[in-house]
Amino acid sequence: MFSEDPSVQARHEAMGTAGVLADLAEKYGPRSPKTEPPADLSPDEQIQHDASGKDFDLIRHLTQRRERFIRELEKLPHHRETFRRQELENVLGVKKKLQAMVEDFDRAASRLSEGSPAYRGLCEQYIKRVMQGLDRENFWAYKFTTENVSGIPLGPALEFSDVDSVYYITRSGISLRLKRSISEEGLGTVIQPFFEKIIFGLPDSGLSVTEPLVGSRVTEYRSKEFYDLLNQERILGDFASPNEIYVKDGKIFYVKSNDRSPHEGDRVNGILVAR
Repeated sequence: MFSEDPSVQARHEAMGTAGVLADLAEKYGPRSPKTEPPADLSPDEQIQHDASGKDFDLIRHLTQRRERFIRELEKLPHHRETFRRQELENVLGVKKKLQAMVEDFDRAASRLSEGSPAYRGLCEQYIKRVMQGLDRENFWAYKFTTENVSGIPLGPALEFSDVDSVYYITRSGISLRLKRSISEEGLGTVIQPFFEKIIFGLPDSGLSVTEPLVGSRVTEYRSKEFYDLLNQERILGDFASPNEIYVKDGKIFYVKSNDRSPHEGDRVNGILVAR
């Protein structure tokens, strides 16, 4: 059961269907989908009335699926993680080094037109320098790449390109992404913010694991508390994450986070370093 019994509304928001239900309810109101249409409707109005009934069928379907999910969730064991001060200090130190690199790039590129071939070429040089610096840090657990297909692969076969994203992750699952496909936007955009927890969705499964596997799909979470922590000048102690991780059959079933926009990435297509 939940260690902190959240409200039904909060749990529904965590499901990701509450917004759909609210939009449909606002659009069509409380009218039952079984309501008979008035006899004097025009053909276009008849079509709209029929469509509203189908949308209420969707509401009913989503509601039932959501309730099944909540019932299953409440039966599963779950836990919260604590990040050690030393690991967080390492991450904050890297963040400050990256900020300095971005400032240096901005100065070097100040006379170039953003998006121009020269600007992009300079950014790609800096990306290589950033990766060389990150490779020298000894606290990463994995370095891997993902496809560059915006979450929509063309088929079951993995795809590869020279601008695949590169990820670095710690043993606790803190992740850093270099989005190499947008070098025309500058180094400060290529270097994505640190995320608190990365998981890897297994193919043909609703479960996830904590280590990158070729073919698995990336999802990253960052709580507001973690975001605030990395905006401090220094780390004062261990960090108790507010994320709740629900486990089923030894794998991750669901991550309950106050992150309203988790990053759902592409499939892992290569493991470069595993320690």
